[in-house]
Amino acid sequence: MNSPGAGPEPREVSFASTVWFCMIVAYAALQLASPFAPDTAQAGFRTRYFGSDFAEFYIAGKILNQHGPDALYDLDLQTRLFRELDPRNRDAVLWYVCAPYLAQVFRPFALLSYRAAYAAWMIVAILTYGIGVAGLSPFLASLPKPYRRAALLLGLSFVPVALWSLVGGQIGVVAFAIVAWCVHFDLSGKQLAAGATLALCCYKPTLLLLFGPFLLLRMNFRFLLGFAAGLGGLLAVSLLASAKAVFDWFGLIATYGRLASQGSTPWPDVWPLLIDVNHFVRRIYASDARLSVVLAAAAFISAVALLGRYWRRFDAGTMEQRQLTWAVTITLSLLANLYVTAYDSASIVVGALPTASVVWQHRTEVLWPRRFHVVIAVVYLTALIPAPAIACLRVHLYTLAIAALALFQYRLLGRLWHETPE
Repeated sequence: MNSPGAGPEPREVSFASTVWFCMIVAYAALQLASPFAPDTAQAGFRTRYFGSDFAEFYIAGKILNQHGPDALYDLDLQTRLFRELDPRNRDAVLWYVCAPYLAQVFRPFALLSYRAAYAAWMIVAILTYGIGVAGLSPFLASLPKPYRRAALLLGLSFVPVALWSLVGGQIGVVAFAIVAWCVHFDLSGKQLAAGATLALCCYKPTLLLLFGPFLLLRMNFRFLLGFAAGLGGLLAVSLLASAKAVFDWFGLIATYGRLASQGSTPWPDVWPLLIDVNHFVRRIYASDARLSVVLAAAAFISAVALLGRYWRRFDAGTMEQRQLTWAVTITLSLLANLYVTAYDSASIVVGALPTASVVWQHRTEVLWPRRFHVVIAVVYLTALIPAPAIACLRVHLYTLAIAALALFQYRLLGRLWHETPE
């Protein structure tokens, strides 16, 4: 896809990505090697607390194992167990706020010591990335081998995948794998499986906020039936385990929704990591919370209006058109939202690979590949900007980069539909 002087060659990209990923793994190893003590020489190599956000999932599994599902959302209990993990946690708070069914996944981890569980999670995170990549294999197969390797390594070393899921203990890589297989099943004509798979993302409802209107506009009965069956199954399992936990979770989600609608967050440290339009605007105009919510709502309505016509014709489209419709929707779902963090954006990879596949098929039009390379590079690099720099800038450049990728995908999608008679 590169012409001379157009940018790094695939081999150079693969090498740089490999080096960066090895640095991240080394950073994780330093965390594992550091003792549980607040004042050690190794502390400079560690995150604010050991294992970072993995603690919330480990504690959720521990509560299920030792206290039962009714206590899952006992925030006082969560806080006490969190502070017992590491001396540096004594003045910090970290809550588990995802769906009850997801906590079941972490019960085996909670049978291990925290350090062993954290190491096990890093292995599982890499395997989960591999599972997601397997779902995207049809798009990778359309690329030449050097580009395929570069794409895989770029995705693996992408900050939301490598740094946040591997070192940071977050679960964005889980959403990546779920969405990847949903798209795979849908484009393979297995809409029942696609809908049921997408329902798994309900552990964090904001991930699906933009998908709902499009699925209704599309009116594919099999997809909707699969989603309803998947959602019903997850709800039934959760209610059978503990109705109290389900209602406690609904209450917690309502609290978060109220805070998000005010452009706020209960976690000051998370503020620079929020990438949605609501918090992007709120960061700039801190004195007017209503403005950010209004603009976020406007972004949501605009996304539905712009993409609605493509979703209504989705099942009649070509493979390329359907690929790009999914791709731009996935990208926009991170922006037209009330509460999305940087570690939720691992799903960008799901949209980027089908886009790369389409761009490769149209590589004779040199302008599209060049623009795509530039946009992907900007997204990748702006994801590296650390939280203190974001707080200082007051403008989240990563959000703007994601918007640029969405615009590129939308323009390419419009081009493909324009070339195909209705």
